[in-house]
Amino acid sequence: MRVFVTGHYCLACGKTNASVLGAAIADNQASYVSSKYLPPNIPFKEPTRLTHHELIETLEFWKE
Repeated sequence: MRVFVTGHYCLACGKTNASVLGAAIADNQASYVSSKYLPPNIPFKEPTRLTHHELIETLEFWKE
């Protein structure tokens, strides 16, 4: 998931190498990503802090 998010962050900001601070995004999610791109009832947080269920639900949501 981290690779997916980082890759799309780089595309969005026009940089070839950038790091995503998951904690910063989690603290101010609306500034970084529209809620329509996130599954309902799953908080956006650092990928290592997601439960297995939250990770699968998020990836399934993005797959659709």
